[in-house]
Amino acid sequence: MKRLGIRLVTLVLVVFASSALAFVFLELAPGDFLSDAQLHPQISEAALRDLRSRYGLDQPVIEKYATWLASVARGDWGQSFARGLPVFPLVTERGVRTLLLAGAAQVIAWILALLLAWAAVQRPGGWVDRIAQIVNRLLLSLPEIVIALLVILGLTRWGGAVSPATAALLALVVAVTPALAAQTRAALLRASAEPFVDAARSRALPRRLLFTRYLLPAAAPALLSLAGLSVGGLLSSSLLIECVTAYPGLGPLLLEAVFARDALVVVGAVFLSTILWAAASFLADLAQWSSDPRLREPR
Repeated sequence: MKRLGIRLVTLVLVVFASSALAFVFLELAPGDFLSDAQLHPQISEAALRDLRSRYGLDQPVIEKYATWLASVARGDWGQSFARGLPVFPLVTERGVRTLLLAGAAQVIAWILALLLAWAAVQRPGGWVDRIAQIVNRLLLSLPEIVIALLVILGLTRWGGAVSPATAALLALVVAVTPALAAQTRAALLRASAEPFVDAARSRALPRRLLFTRYLLPAAAPALLSLAGLSVGGLLSSSLLIECVTAYPGLGPLLLEAVFARDALVVVGAVFLSTILWAAASFLADLAQWSSDPRLREPR
């Protein structure tokens, strides 16, 4: 339990450190939301100074961050400069869509990874296993943006018009499954060499029973650890693929806010995505702690 407490504190610190870094990087970037307004001949310098003061753009970065933290503590994530809307409902609406996309992709990817690992355990080096490893290596060598573009091209070529949600889901599944399948295969092959699994295999149990009752429980700690580690990659992949496929999640909102220099939307999107990552990581840690008695032993 102490280990989980330390992990939770660490994740909370990471969440707030990410928001602080977002403020620092925005401060280091040239210009701000009102930079383009300087080019407008009808806007005076006095009006610009007044607007910068109203938006808090003239404050030092430490003061900006302290003001934002106090506002977040009150449940107010600030206002979007470009949209004139509260940041919290803006980013949470997009965040729910990103969470749904990433969750659906995670479920499908795990099903595919377990099916491929099942084939590998039954016949290591068999033709199904060999083909799966070749395809895995090929997909792992491709950048995620290339995978997304190939998925869009294939869907439009053979299926005509396709929704951004379908394209984003398929691209994300194709992008995250290879690494997940490779790690799952390795974990299950290691578990299949455990002495108690060999003893169960010698009793001529049905393959499905052997897999569900012995192999999966033996590999559960490694698989749960893998689930926690894969969350960060899944979310980053999701944000990129959303931008390519025009899926209305956090990715396009963050990209638009960066180009518009809409600072509080950028910080809010980074803050929320880090919260989602931290929550998923902690749940994976909790599941791993529950499934592995060794982690519950006092040290």
